[in-house]
Amino acid sequence: YMVIAAVIAGFGWQMGYLSTAALGAAGVVLLVLFMHDSPQSSGFPSINVIRDEPQEEVEARGSVFKNQLLALRNPALWT
Repeated sequence: YMVIAAVIAGFGWQMGYLSTAALGAAGVVLLVLFMHDSPQSSGFPSINVIRDEPQEEVEARGSVFKNQLLALRNPALWT
């Protein structure tokens, strides 16, 4: 907060907004460049392969609407 206050005091409130927007945009660019979905997308083997565990079978997924209804019917969601 002190840095933004100094920027605003020295350059005005417009530059305070622009500097925070620039820092936020730079953060988004870094996240997009370095954040990956899984180890496989980065070129590494799966965690199961490293631990010598058998691969899990992927469950057959139902429709999105059906899964949403199942979630809404779960009483733990409403407590």
